[in-house]
Formats: sequence, C-alpha cells, structure tokens
Amino acid sequence: MSGDPLSNQKPMHWKGDAEVLEDLQKKLRWSLAMETPRKSFECSIRLLDAGKSPAKVVWAVRDQAGISLPEAKQLVESAPVNIPLPFSTPICDDKIQSTVRDAEWALHLAGARVETPPTSEWTVLPFEQDFMSLFPRLELLPNWKTIAQVYAGPREGFHRIWMLPPSAPSWETQNPLWEGERPVGARGIEEALRGDHSPQSYTDASVLIRVFGMVGSGWNEQEWNSHQIVSQPTDENWSWIQGEVRSDADLQPSVEIETSGNAIVTFFSVTRLNEVRLIRHRDRYRPGSYHPESEVLLCATGGQGYVY
Repeated sequence: MSGDPLSNQKPMHWKGDAEVLEDLQKKLRWSLAMETPRKSFECSIRLLDAGKSPAKVVWAVRDQAGISLPEAKQLVESAPVNIPLPFSTPICDDKIQSTVRDAEWALHLAGARVETPPTSEWTVLPFEQDFMSLFPRLELLPNWKTIAQVYAGPREGFHRIWMLPPSAPSWETQNPLWEGERPVGARGIEEALRGDHSPQSYTDASVLIRVFGMVGSGWNEQEWNSHQIVSQPTDENWSWIQGEVRSDADLQPSVEIETSGNAIVTFFSVTRLNEVRLIRHRDRYRPGSYHPESEVLLCATGGQGYVY
C-alpha cells in the first residue's frame, strides 16, 4: 500500500466524524463474528482395569454411575469400558468436570485404573471472514494469516482471533490446544498492519485494534464492547472532572500530525458498564507504525450503569 510516514512534514490537524467511526466499529463486530461449534461430550470415565480389588471397584462403579450392582459388575468385567456418569441439566462444563473428577477419585481409591475424556476442545482454524474490506486505507502485512482459536464445549462455543506471522509454526500443526493456551507465535493485529498514513488510516486503526482485541475475551476483558464513540456528551447528569474537558466541548475524533511524523489520535466514548463514564482515548502512532501507545482519561461520570 502506497503512502509515506508523515515525517518532516508541517504540523497537520484533521477532524473526523464520531458517527462514522461508531458505524465502522458496529460493522466490524459483525464481520468478526463466526458460527462457533457446539460439541456433545459424554459425561463418562473410562475404566481401563479393576486392579487387584475388583469387588471394591464394582461398588464404586455402582455408586458413581447410579446403576444396579449387577450392571456395575457387568461393566467392570467388560473393562476397558466407558462408564457413563449422571449429571444435572442444564449441561455445563463445570458440572461435567466436577462429576468426572469425583468419579475418577472414587475409582482410584477402589484400586482401578481410569482415564478421563476431555470435556471441552480448543482448536486452531483459518479465519476467512473479509473484515479488512471495511478498511480501504489499511492492509495486512504480506504472508500474515488470520486464525481463529475456537472453543467447542457442550454448552457453548466461542472464538478468539489472532494474527500469525510468516515465521510462526503453521496453524495445522498446533491442534489440539490446551484450554486457554495461546497459539504459538500468535500476535495482535496491531503488529500486522500497514497503511497509507493518512489521518483516517490512524482513526481506522484505533477502532480495528480495539474491536479485534475484544473478540472472545472473558466478561471482565470485554469492556470496550460497552463503549459508544461520541461527538458530544450524552444526556446525563454529568459530574465533570475539573480541567479535563468542558461540558460544551466538541468531542469529534481528531488526528494531529507532528513535525516528527508522530500521529496522535484523540476520540471520546461513553460507557455505561458499572458506572456511566465519558472517557478520552489518545493513541500515539510513531512514523511508519500502526502499533500505538495508548492512554485513557476519565473526563466525567454520570449515574449508575449496568453490570453483566
């Protein structure tokens, strides 16, 4: 992509449109969504053998599986065999894992050898949605791949998205993953971007980086999903933090290009998570880079917000 880092240039001030940025991030959230799989996992434990005390194991199987003594004896004599375990509905990972752990311990105490099947599954797949078409001023570095780290569980499925540089191991070699494990070499999208160095490319990057980083995060990491980019304070009973921003200030996004080539993006958002807050975001991009140094500043607080 053509375009020079704006170094040794005259200072430049550019004003953007908060409504355009907010619309862009809504479209991006839709583009980064994907149909995540659900997988049925049998709540069971595999009995390899009954060891030296098969009678004790029969009683343990009866108690853990909730079956009759003759049924338990038949299962034990059929080892190796899967022993189905009872669980409450609705199915959830924690309940399955707790049930399996209890059964594993009980059979171990009885002298049996057992193994436990996985109760969830993480895999790495290519992410093929064309989200970059929303950003004509930006593009991915050559040979970087977008991958999805996908979770398939009995109750729900979700995904995280990463960028994989050419030097990283191929995604095909990284399956399956341990729960929560980051794919080897995976990076955030800010390390995989280049652009035309226009002011708009920097505001676009600020939105892309934030939304991309929130995909698949835990509830406590998803704060950005509650933010609305604004051009003026919303209709709230604001308590202004003295000296930070005036109540009648123009909050449209802006970009300052310094003579050094640094690009400074400033924009404002309102979130109602926990407490209504007006926040200023400032991203500093060094010449030739789309990996910003970011800071946030609380400008005002409103009333009670909501909680997840």
